[in-house]
Amino acid sequence: MTEERTITCVIDGKTFRYPEGTTYQDIARDHQQPDKPAVALVRANGKLRELFRKAEDGAKIEFVDLSTKIGQNTYVRSLLLLMLKAIYYEAGDNRLIDKIGVHFVVSGGFYCTMTGRAELTESFLERVKNRM
Repeated sequence: MTEERTITCVIDGKTFRYPEGTTYQDIARDHQQPDKPAVALVRANGKLRELFRKAEDGAKIEFVDLSTKIGQNTYVRSLLLLMLKAIYYEAGDNRLIDKIGVHFVVSGGFYCTMTGRAELTESFLERVKNRM
């Protein structure tokens, strides 16, 4: 029988052991408090890390949640990437889109443009919205 390799992480001054290969998402899930905003990132040894990354052995971890400016910006970035993925999916053929631009904030939303042969219609935008 082989011994499972583990890593240690320090969170709020306490040491925790996890199987090698554990992601920051798994660790955040273990420490998420139901009455607190969702964790968006971690700061491991002072560096911001995305949750899908594997945790480093010996890392001192701080959670960055959606109540912080960094957490909010991360959430917005994720939604923009999700929107771009949905646009390309609904266009059906990436060659139909030359360029998608996210330019600036307008009234709490983003001003975006799309160039190419894909037809930008209300129906297309509704499909993108539903895909997201």
